[in-house]
Amino acid sequence: MPPSTHQLTERLIFRVSPADRQQIQRRAVACGLTLSAYLRLVALGTIPRARPNQVQLETVYHLARIGNNLNQLTKGAHQTRAYVLSHRLEETLTALEAVLRELSR
Repeated sequence: MPPSTHQLTERLIFRVSPADRQQIQRRAVACGLTLSAYLRLVALGTIPRARPNQVQLETVYHLARIGNNLNQLTKGAHQTRAYVLSHRLEETLTALEAVLRELSR
């Protein structure tokens, strides 16, 4: 019976400088991958993304909560016809949403 296409039976050996190995290893760790898994993905055309760190996750969480509060304030301003305030709140909310999109990439 031929080996499954998912079995990792073949080896590739290539040379890198110690500095290159350290840089590749750091990138693999940042993505939560082993060196082997990282290199396999990159060689097959995938660019793994680094996992967000705890500070980034907490920042996105708090910004999302602020955005929710701004959204509620904007709705209230519309209901009370506070158009100047609602316009400024909408601008702030739009800017915050752009920041959240950028952080979640």
